[in-house]
Amino acid sequence: MPEPQNVPEEYSHVPSDSYILQRHYAASARLNLQHHLYRQAIGYLLHPSIPIQEDMKVADIACGTGIWLLDLADAFPPNAILDGFDISADQFPHESTLPPNVTFGVLDGMKEIPEELVGKYDVVRVSLIVLVVKDGEPGGWIENLMRLLKPGGYLQWTEGNMPAYIARHTTHPSDPARFPNMHAFEQFYLSMLSKQPPGIHDWVTHLGTHFEKHGLQEVEYKQFDVPKRYWPAWTDVMMLTAEEVS
Repeated sequence: MPEPQNVPEEYSHVPSDSYILQRHYAASARLNLQHHLYRQAIGYLLHPSIPIQEDMKVADIACGTGIWLLDLADAFPPNAILDGFDISADQFPHESTLPPNVTFGVLDGMKEIPEELVGKYDVVRVSLIVLVVKDGEPGGWIENLMRLLKPGGYLQWTEGNMPAYIARHTTHPSDPARFPNMHAFEQFYLSMLSKQPPGIHDWVTHLGTHFEKHGLQEVEYKQFDVPKRYWPAWTDVMMLTAEEVS
């Protein structure tokens, strides 16, 4: 069996911000795969209760490669405004490939929102920022995301529940000698979790309560299971993530 290919050094770097993962081409491929797996599990891009209007404005915060927004553009009216923001532009697609109503820009979701963006959007969507929410307190993020919204706008937040990630397998790898790779990965993952304060990610399971605490109304919190047929693909995502932080 061939040895796994390492990412060439010229394509690898340690982000200078609080993001602990990578932004090279392999990381972008992982994000795109992850997006499609989440879409399969959730069943929609935009929550079906959110009405789609001809001229609506949507912001995707911490958008990464912008894949969610690009998929959304296929289903939206051409005069809708779809803006993606991230703390880094490293993974944005080239502007020559974008639909005319999609733009991307740099924005730190934890810093003061520029005045020209305050109250601009009908929908603000954010996803998978569990690793950058500091001290287990998402309140600062919620307040900033709310500032982007028009009165009566919608906030959609998709998050991974890290403490709930578990290994599922058809044959239990109780013997490390028989299943060395699975054993090594489990040990790595447990080690990564042990370096963080206990309960640091518990806010994810109480996100609805945090929303209500900050004045959001008609809050709906829902958990989704991963269909069994996608377990192997999710294992690939987890292994790729482990490579990025190792």
